[in-house]
Amino acid sequence: MTGYRFNYPLKTSEVMLSIMKSSKDSITYKRAQCVYLRSEYGYNPKHISEITGLSVSRVNDIHSLYKKYGEEMIYLQARGGRNNYHMSKDEELKFLEEYQSKSLKGVITTISSIHKDLEVALSRNLHKSGVYKMLKRNGWRKIMPRPQHPDHNQAEIDAFKKTSHYWSKKQT
Repeated sequence: MTGYRFNYPLKTSEVMLSIMKSSKDSITYKRAQCVYLRSEYGYNPKHISEITGLSVSRVNDIHSLYKKYGEEMIYLQARGGRNNYHMSKDEELKFLEEYQSKSLKGVITTISSIHKDLEVALSRNLHKSGVYKMLKRNGWRKIMPRPQHPDHNQAEIDAFKKTSHYWSKKQT
């Protein structure tokens, strides 16, 4: 049997059209567009997929979720998030307070010391990249003076010292 076994209520296409007009993000727009194209024109998921840029399976998911949950499904924003973390945001801030007060006093804070203390606090081994990510999340950045200018050329410096009036004077 081809085609859909479920038909949307009569006002569905009008509701989806108004949601599409008022939506401020592309996710909500595309979800509403998927339901609208099926309810108004009866397009199949492959055709809707080509129009919206979503996969066929995602279009089918949107249709079934709309059937199950209704209009509130269009506005769901449960994407992304902090899935892999060792500490909550508050715990991270509390952990970094000690280092922040030290750095404000002028003590140089190194990644090695933070890494060791974090491993002790969590009672597990961590890769340093996780520490760098935590520092970036909390607005820390690496400030360090350069050892020399990037365009540093020792031969030019030596030549300048030989020909410069100041350097060529004999000290008596």
